[in-house]
Amino acid sequence: MDQTSTSALAPESEGTATPLHKIAEHVFPRKGATLLGVVLGILLGTGNVVIGLAFPSWPATLGLLAVAVFVVVVLHEGLHGATGSLLGYRPMFGMKPPQMFTTFDQEIRRDHLLMIALAPLVILDTAFIAAYLTVPGKVFWDLCFAVNTMGAIGDVWIATCLLRYPPDTLFQDTNNGVEVWASARPPKSREACCDPGASD
Repeated sequence: MDQTSTSALAPESEGTATPLHKIAEHVFPRKGATLLGVVLGILLGTGNVVIGLAFPSWPATLGLLAVAVFVVVVLHEGLHGATGSLLGYRPMFGMKPPQMFTTFDQEIRRDHLLMIALAPLVILDTAFIAAYLTVPGKVFWDLCFAVNTMGAIGDVWIATCLLRYPPDTLFQDTNNGVEVWASARPPKSREACCDPGASD
């Protein structure tokens, strides 16, 4: 999403607010994520061969895959939004074919954004594994697990970015990645505000 936060304020208990400044911006490495997705897909496919999962004909498998993609995307993005809502943020949903996305127009505390980012991977993958083990239709649940895991590459990347910063740091989810906001003296230049290593 191409929005920039308009509040840029850290809430304080006394009803005042501390100005925030962007201290870094992490841009999502799309080419690297695509390559990782391909490798992950190959590994998951190899795992299916090892466990001896019997797939139906190619047309039937492609049909199941299409349904799995639809189901997983709706559940995955919905879970991002639901988790954010439970934590007090306003989710916004959108689509940039072939992607659907969930974002928020507020700065989000680090630990909250970690929960929002990782909820679909943890909850849905656990549910798909349980369904694979107990519910008929092993191929469908296997495909759902694979699609969700591959789709969570960006979420895991966000989590690794967040863990570089202390818990009181705020983050803004954007179309290109994640911006880092923190209380600081006003930067001397735009370049300085985006460089966490820049001197004051």
